[in-house]
Amino acid sequence: MKSIIKILSAASIATTVLFSCEKIDGIDEENDPTDNTSGTVTRNVKLVAKTSNFDNVTYPIKIYAFDKNGNVAATTSITEVGSTSSQFSLKKGQYHITALSIPDGYSITTEVTGRDDEVGMPDDGYASVPLMTGSADITVSSSDQTANISLGYRQASIRVTVGGVPSDVTGVSVSLSSVYTDMNLDGDMSGETAVTVPCEKVTTSDNSYAWSTGKVYVYPSTNAHPSITITMKGGAAGTTSYSHTYNSSLLSGTPYSFAANYNGGGTIGGEGDEDMNVITEITTGEWADEITESFSFGSEGSGETETNTADVIYVSSIPGDGDIWNGHVIAAIDEDENNPNVYNAVLISLEGWSNVPSKYNETNPTKAAAIAEEYEENGLSGWSIPSREDAIMLYNLYSYESNNTILNSNITSCGGTGVIVTNGSSPARYLCEDGEKTFSFKTSTISQAGAKTMYYLRLTKRIKFVLK
Repeated sequence: MKSIIKILSAASIATTVLFSCEKIDGIDEENDPTDNTSGTVTRNVKLVAKTSNFDNVTYPIKIYAFDKNGNVAATTSITEVGSTSSQFSLKKGQYHITALSIPDGYSITTEVTGRDDEVGMPDDGYASVPLMTGSADITVSSSDQTANISLGYRQASIRVTVGGVPSDVTGVSVSLSSVYTDMNLDGDMSGETAVTVPCEKVTTSDNSYAWSTGKVYVYPSTNAHPSITITMKGGAAGTTSYSHTYNSSLLSGTPYSFAANYNGGGTIGGEGDEDMNVITEITTGEWADEITESFSFGSEGSGETETNTADVIYVSSIPGDGDIWNGHVIAAIDEDENNPNVYNAVLISLEGWSNVPSKYNETNPTKAAAIAEEYEENGLSGWSIPSREDAIMLYNLYSYESNNTILNSNITSCGGTGVIVTNGSSPARYLCEDGEKTFSFKTSTISQAGAKTMYYLRLTKRIKFVLK
C-alpha cells in the first residue's frame, strides 16, 4: 500500500470546477485618497481568476451583475479573443456576478433580466461544443476590491463506441435517458428529455470497424441510473434496440467513455449613491478525470444479458491512501499486480451510520444492505458493506492515530462525518461481511455480529485508476 501523504497535498486533488461561487467582501475605508472631482466616489472592483488555457472559450463572454433581488443591475462583455477582463459600474451593495461562454446553438434570451433566466440546449438535446459558466458573490463598498470568477464546464462529455455490429446493419444510434434540458443562471437544472445521437462508422486501431457517437455534450442526468439504449437499423433482424443501465449519475464537468460490444441475438436595487467600477477577469476550469465503462449487449441465447465492469477512471497522476479524489476519499490504493499502470482503489463513504442492526436482527435484518443499495455520493452509486478484506485493510491503515486524523480531516473537508473510533470506553464496532461480522478501527478482532446489538456502518466502493 502506498503511505498516506500530507493533508495539504490531498486537499489539492479535491478541486474540481463545477458551478463554483466564491464569496469576496470589500473592506470600507473611511479615509480615501481618491480624487472625487465628479462628486461621485468611484472605486475599482476587480474580478480575477487564473487559467492555463483559453482555447475552449467561446467569445464573447457575457457578464451579468444581479442585485439582491435577482434582477440585472449591469451587463458587460469580453469580446476580444484571449482577453480576460472587462468592467462596469455598480452602486454600493451586494451582487451576484455570472459569466457565460455560450457557443452557437444554445438558446438564451436576448435580454437577460434575472437569475432565473435559462440557457437551453440545442434542439437535439446535445451539443458538439460545451458551454462554460462561472459566478461570484461580491459586496461593492467604498474601497478597491478583488474578486474571482472561474469558468467551468456545466455538462457531461459523452462518447459511446459500439463494436461487433453485423456488417449488414445500415445505421446505429444511441439514446440517453434522461438528461436535463435547461440551466438557469444560478446553475440549477430543469426539464427532462431523452437524447438520441446518431453514430458514424469508424475504423478502430486494429483496422476493424465500430460505430461511434463521437464526443457530444449533454446536461447532467436527472436520476442516478440513466439508461443507454443502442438501436441498430437494417440487416437481417430489422430494427432492434438494447438497453444498458449505468449505475451512477452523469455529472457536470466529467467526460464519460462507454464501450459496448454486440454479441448477437436478443432485443430489449443598490445601497447609496456611489458608483463603483467592476473589472472582470475570467479563467477556465478543467475537466475531471475520464470515467469509462464497458458492457456487452444482445448476448446470444438471452437478449437481456449484460456484463458490467467496475468503474474505470483514467488519470494523469495516481492519488494515495487517504487522499481526496473528485470529492471522494480514497481509503486505500494499490497497484494491480497483473496490469502495469492500473491501480485498485477503495473509497470510504463520507457518510456514517449508527444504530444499524446486523443481518441476524429479527426485526430489520436488511437495513444495512438497504442503506448500501440507496447510498449515492456525489453521483457515485454502487456502494457496499465492507468485505472482510476491506475491514482488515481499514484497521491496518487507520488504527494509527495520525493516519486516522488525516482520514477524518479529509472526510469532513468533503462535507462528511468523521470515523468514530471509540464508543465510550469501548471500541466502536462496524458491520462488515454483508452485516454478519463486525470490525473496529481500534482492535484487530473480527467478530460475529449479534442479533440484538446495534452497530456503526461505513460503506466502501471499489474503482480502478488507469494511469495515462
